[in-house]
Amino acid sequence: ANEAMGALQAPVRSIGEIDHDGDDPGVTTGYSALDGLMTTGGYPAGQMSVISAYHKGGKTTFMLSSALLQLAASKRVLWATFADLNEKQLKRRMLRNLCGWSKRPDRLDLAADYDEQLGWLNRATMDVYDATKLTSGFDVDTFAMWLQAHAGMAGYDCVFVDYAQKLRASKATGNRFAESDYCSEVVARLAAQVSLPIVIGSQITPGGKDGETKTKNSRAWEEDAGLVVRLKREGSMIECEVPYSRFGPSGEFTLRWDQERLRMVAS
Repeated sequence: ANEAMGALQAPVRSIGEIDHDGDDPGVTTGYSALDGLMTTGGYPAGQMSVISAYHKGGKTTFMLSSALLQLAASKRVLWATFADLNEKQLKRRMLRNLCGWSKRPDRLDLAADYDEQLGWLNRATMDVYDATKLTSGFDVDTFAMWLQAHAGMAGYDCVFVDYAQKLRASKATGNRFAESDYCSEVVARLAAQVSLPIVIGSQITPGGKDGETKTKNSRAWEEDAGLVVRLKREGSMIECEVPYSRFGPSGEFTLRWDQERLRMVAS
């Protein structure tokens, strides 16, 4: 029955009915240097974007900083965590980004700034999907079904997923490489289904015999992505490379690491 319904709803139109006018849509990354490389002006809608770095290389910090910059631009953001930061830890990291404090300081002048930023964050148009709280359904398929059901009503502009190597399939394959390929396909297809940018962090590892750097477990994450950004930290500077984009040229730009607030800012 499901196959029959799928056949009846096949996405087939005559070429003359297809409206090709206009630019491909996108949502600002918060970083003008990166937005300027994209014909979409930011993360491409309907595509998966991959932010990759070596272990502890700053992928979560980049995405968190980007999400806060989007919120400052009045965008509606969903953050889905499958990794180390649960919802409470995520909020503390965001406050650290905004004011330098994850908990209310004792000094009155610092506390006043903390209270102001906390008030702003509490009013921000952001939701958090914390998969670490689930006793079952801790998988990419459950998240995909939830987002398909809620994306339209919630009116999200951008979705962040932290991070690729923590995602699991609902049915274990027993092979992490095959499971990574499957999860990448699900996320890329999900972005197209909900017509939103889905930004996902991914670890990278040095290449094997060919010496080519690749995403951990599977190359599929970069192969399925519409945008790939690689981060490399050199002291207080972050070298950002765009090795692949479907919506613009390859390029490079730099960001500055703010150790006090654990954030990345334009250099």
